[in-house]
Amino acid sequence: MPFLAFYERHYLRLLKGVVAVAACGALYFAGYAKGSPSSAMTIVANLSSYAAGVLKGAWEQTAESRPVHFLQPSRKPGEGVSVNDVPQRADLVLLTGFFDDNPGLRLIRRDGTVVASWSAAFSRLMPERLPKPGAPKTDWNIDLHGSHIDPDGSVLFNFEYQGTVKLDRCGKRL
Repeated sequence: MPFLAFYERHYLRLLKGVVAVAACGALYFAGYAKGSPSSAMTIVANLSSYAAGVLKGAWEQTAESRPVHFLQPSRKPGEGVSVNDVPQRADLVLLTGFFDDNPGLRLIRRDGTVVASWSAAFSRLMPERLPKPGAPKTDWNIDLHGSHIDPDGSVLFNFEYQGTVKLDRCGKRL
C-alpha cells in the first residue's frame, strides 16, 4: 500500500510538469503564429532561420571549395561582357570583384578585352592583419571597395573594414 501512494504522488507531479511544458509550448507557438514583430520569440525564430539559411548557402565557402558568399547570379540573361558603344566616355573601365574565383581588379576595354589585372588576395597583401581580431578567415571572406586607378597604372582600393592598399602596375604592394 505505501508503494502505491508514493507512485500516485510522483505520477501527479510528472503529469503537472508535462501539462506546464505543453502550456508554455502552446503559448510560444501562439505568439509566434500571431507574428508580433517585436516579440522576443519571433526575433529569435527569425534570426535562427536566417542563420540556418546562411549556413546552408555558404557551406562551400566554409569548406573553402568556392567563394560563394559574394557571388550573385546575373540580373540579365546571357554571359560575358555587355558592350557599351558610348563614344563620349573613356574607353577603359576599372572593375573590382571575383575573377576565376579570386578577388581582384581588372582594367578592361568596353568590348571586354582585359588590359591589366591585379590579384587582391588579403593574405598576401596584408599578412600583418591576419592574427588580429576581425581579420577574414580566408581570402574569400573580404570585399573590395572604392577602387581608383592612377595615370601611372597603380591601383588603390579598400579591403572592407581592414585597410587601404596601393599596388603598382605589376601588382607589387606599395
